[in-house]
Amino acid sequence: MYNKFYKKIVVFLVAVFVSQTLFIHADNSVVVDNKANLDKIYVEEMKIDSLEQLNCFKNGKLKNKFDLLKVGSDEKFVSGVKRTFYVKEVIDTINNKVVDSHLMTNVEVEKYKNKKLMYLSDYDYDIEVGNDIEKEGALTLYLYVTQKSNGEYYCHGAAEWEPEKATFKQYPKTHPSLEGLDYIGIAWGGNGNLRATNDYGVTGNYGNGEYIKFSRSSTLNGRTKGYSWIFDDKIPDDFMYTSARDIDVHANLKRKNNYIFGGKAGVSLIYIHTYDTAENIFKYIEDNFYGAIVEYEVSPTSWGAYCAVDGLEY
Repeated sequence: MYNKFYKKIVVFLVAVFVSQTLFIHADNSVVVDNKANLDKIYVEEMKIDSLEQLNCFKNGKLKNKFDLLKVGSDEKFVSGVKRTFYVKEVIDTINNKVVDSHLMTNVEVEKYKNKKLMYLSDYDYDIEVGNDIEKEGALTLYLYVTQKSNGEYYCHGAAEWEPEKATFKQYPKTHPSLEGLDYIGIAWGGNGNLRATNDYGVTGNYGNGEYIKFSRSSTLNGRTKGYSWIFDDKIPDDFMYTSARDIDVHANLKRKNNYIFGGKAGVSLIYIHTYDTAENIFKYIEDNFYGAIVEYEVSPTSWGAYCAVDGLEY
């Protein structure tokens, strides 16, 4: 009995030690915000600086996430970034709706990663609290830019939930009267001198493989500024709900005026999650360099996440 108890203690201490290391150096990322502030939103960021890194992502756990990249002799890599946020949602199982959703703080993520390590699994663990269920997971945003020899920029962004953010039973079986809408947008700076050459592009699927139906948002909509789209966060799937899982967006940009030179600009990818609201909540801060960014707390019933890269010239 003593030996079994001793072994359990040793395993626990080793797991906690390793988890602290993972918390600081997870996925070769750096903690963007001040980790000393336990109440601050936790963000992991990793710079992508070569086509080789993209290919590693493509052939690794991201599989064909970057299949949009047209690798050719006349295409060069400009810049890229990967950003991971952690999300906690509380689901009211009686009324079958999300009653809270927020980006997790440093202290919440540390506890979450310790818990994952103890279970030796990459999947989240639901915690029942009375009639509520707490679900935890990660939202990772990817953004990179390449340039063709004709000067045109290819901007590609992606949002990936892991594991599926919220799948829960329908009670009753009818679609609930209040569903959250999520928003994704891509924006760029350039003071109007960088112009999209394509209308827009967005694709995505839910956890059950069904394609997401997108509608263009009128909030961010212009060839010299950016585009945004609205979509249902969850849809019914037999006796369950399934959530958005993977989304890809892209925009091709080129110089608008050939007589203006020397300008520099960046690109941003924006994701806004809403719950318990049906209002048009897509709110962003205009930025001359990146086009647009969002604050983490958009409203009492929504939150925002973003990533941004630079290196564009016009």
